[in-house]
Amino acid sequence: MKILSDVPAGLPAPALPSLSGQDLQALLPAAIAIALVAYLEGIAVAKTLAAKSRQQVAPDQELVAVGAANVAAGVFQAFPVAGGFSRSAVNFSAGARTPVATLVTAAMVAITALLLTPAFHHLPRAVLAAIVVVAVLGLVDGRGAATTWRVRRADGLALGLTFLVTLILGVEPGLAAGVAFSLGVFLWRSARPHTAELGRVPGTDRYRNVQRFTGLLTDPRYAIIRVDGPLYFANAQRLSDQLLGLAEQREGLVAVVLDASAITDVDTDGATALAELRERSAARGVALHLATVRGPVRDLLDRAGVWRSVSEAGQVHPDIPTALAAAGSPTAALAGVGGGAEVGRER
Repeated sequence: MKILSDVPAGLPAPALPSLSGQDLQALLPAAIAIALVAYLEGIAVAKTLAAKSRQQVAPDQELVAVGAANVAAGVFQAFPVAGGFSRSAVNFSAGARTPVATLVTAAMVAITALLLTPAFHHLPRAVLAAIVVVAVLGLVDGRGAATTWRVRRADGLALGLTFLVTLILGVEPGLAAGVAFSLGVFLWRSARPHTAELGRVPGTDRYRNVQRFTGLLTDPRYAIIRVDGPLYFANAQRLSDQLLGLAEQREGLVAVVLDASAITDVDTDGATALAELRERSAARGVALHLATVRGPVRDLLDRAGVWRSVSEAGQVHPDIPTALAAAGSPTAALAGVGGGAEVGRER
């Protein structure tokens, strides 16, 4: 059976490292990668333990703490500091709940390094492995993983991928794989924001998705479209083509009211696509009206030079009923006509 054998004793003396420009250039890429992975691992452990103890984690403070710890570690020539699953699990299983536990641990490590290292000479490595395995098993949440898969399959896939890569290659590659997969899913979703055509609830000025609610009042001459997400370079052209396709496919369409209440942000490409959409739909005899535009979005459109032209044309409105009235829709036109074409994919 393998044993630990000799364990180095003593504490390192503080000293500033001597680094040249070439050393910094060679170490900087790896240092950035280590810092990113270490922080992700630490915050993941912190959130897991906080959920079990019903506490909250402040990510900014966690970043400051990890940075300060690494500065101190650099002065004492130590390894990079990060929260580890196994060490944190052992600490939590032992009853640690406050920073006092860290101070006690540091004091015990110092005493052990100075005086007790000979006592570990014959300690089997299997004993240390058993301690780590038992502690980490307490952090495995099978029920939570099943709930994640049931609620959203993409999150379940990210969890499964992270677990498998961690099991095969280690914690750092597992976290990197999970983060990369989650970022890819986020970009894919944001490039395909949910869009819905709206109809009026009878007897009110409220509008709802015609694919989710029945009995809504619509008019085939006027389409009310809501976009749920930012309008930016990844989805601007797709949404523009989608609305132009609606204008081409629906006979008798005279106006499209874009409900911008759920558009939280617009970039230069989004503003340009909006201006082009207005011009191209006008060429087809379909007027584009904007309703319920948020203040920050309005500011961005103004800086892009789009807001003024749309506003001067009388195609910007505070709400949907005002936009419909400006588009020429009488109140009677919204009564008694059901249906509505689906735009986008309902989720």
